[in-house]
Amino acid sequence: MYHSKFLFSKELVKYLDQDASTEPSPERQAILDAHIRARIQSELETLLEQEEVVRREIELTLEKENLDRESSSGEEEGDGSTLGDVKASVALLGDLEEIRRKVERFQSRQEQSDSVAARESEAALASCYKYVPCYRHAIFSLGCS
Repeated sequence: MYHSKFLFSKELVKYLDQDASTEPSPERQAILDAHIRARIQSELETLLEQEEVVRREIELTLEKENLDRESSSGEEEGDGSTLGDVKASVALLGDLEEIRRKVERFQSRQEQSDSVAARESEAALASCYKYVPCYRHAIFSLGCS
């Protein structure tokens, strides 16, 4: 057997002991932290991209389901439209606009006829006041003579 004794300097032993310790040096720790942050950021970006892809797939699937549902309900109604409720909604909006215009015309005519009726009533009342002696002063104050 071969045994030999080696003598090492205290500085070398201390340096090697320090290097073998479980805690890295502050410079090494900063490098490790930066590397870990970069990996976390990279993983986060990958997850966000995957989330966006899944979100788009869900939106497309829901849109397709809605279109299928609308077209099938349109076929059940027998109107032959491929967009079903969408076309019906557009038609309803047109009908609503037409009804709104008719209501406005009716109200306008009603206001005109109301004002004509009010003027006729006012004239009839004024002429009545002309013949009733006790109301003569009211006619003159209204400018009717």
